[in-house]
Amino acid sequence: MEVVEGKKMKYIPLPTELYSEIDRLVKENRNLGYLSVPDFVRDAVRDKILEIRKPKIAENRRNGSSFVDADGDVEVFEGGDLA
Repeated sequence: MEVVEGKKMKYIPLPTELYSEIDRLVKENRNLGYLSVPDFVRDAVRDKILEIRKPKIAENRRNGSSFVDADGDVEVFEGGDLA
């Protein structure tokens, strides 16, 4: 584990072909705002997590047991796990 700017970082392997494809997409589509392969992958993983959590977020909103944090970017759940 490595610490970068106060954050603990872990690394996961990507198949060379997948890394190369992401690298090509990032370089050919600078307008998307990605600066690097890790930047793209972090965003993709974050999107996937939100996609998976979406049904739970909607359920908690219906039940009145969630709220958005002060930054307006994280759904916070009262009284329990997200699972």
